Amino acid sequence: MRLVRIFKTVTSCDELHEALNEATREMGFQRYALSHHGGFFDRDAKSFRLHNYPDQWADFYDRYGLGLNDPVHRASCVTACGFAWEEIPGMISLTERDHLILEMARAEGIAHGYTVPSYVPGESHGSMSFVGSAPAMIDAPILPIAQSIALFAFDAARSLRMERGMIERAEPVRITDRQREILVLVARGMGDRQIAAYLDRSEETITLHVKNLFRLYRVNKRTSLVIQALFDGNLTFTDVHRR
Repeated sequence: MRLVRIFKTVTSCDELHEALNEATREMGFQRYALSHHGGFFDRDAKSFRLHNYPDQWADFYDRYGLGLNDPVHRASCVTACGFAWEEIPGMISLTERDHLILEMARAEGIAHGYTVPSYVPGESHGSMSFVGSAPAMIDAPILPIAQSIALFAFDAARSLRMERGMIERAEPVRITDRQREILVLVARGMGDRQIAAYLDRSEETITLHVKNLFRLYRVNKRTSLVIQALFDGNLTFTDVHRR
């Protein structure tokens, strides 16, 4: 696809913006928004955001820090596939504030969107949204195309940020099979004594392994250890909890 090739060759945010404007129009949408969720529309230079939303809405969103509680962003964290905004109430629990945010967005013409999540271990979660003027705009045949364009566009944005030193990719923490086995049990809430009994090892041995994991991840609490390991891929949510 021509647009996918363009996303692979963009050299600036302006070029990416123009490519996304064109893709948005060709799919029949009116608006788009691409962001890392560390700060959608915020002024942090390390947060990436690119959009053609109305300036009035962007300023309001930024001024009141709505990105921290954006229900669209939260919904994008519970699925790997794109979703229509009408599906959000069935994906996450909405608060009164969430309903207010969605209502205010509708008043600005940002009402019927399709959002594609994007997640790279070790980085902030992100997403790409396309917005139409009516529910009918979210037409099933176009959704696979929107999903593909979103993923290639997000990757292009990451590449631009990496070239400018805005993303620092840390070396992944390398652990042994035994350390990962213990890490999974720590994530499931077991203490050193429980892990020792489960693995038929001495408590001293398990404590030493946990201390080594603390050292490798540069943390001193089990909760921090689990969070860091989830970010870099040494742990998955399925490891921690099976529904």
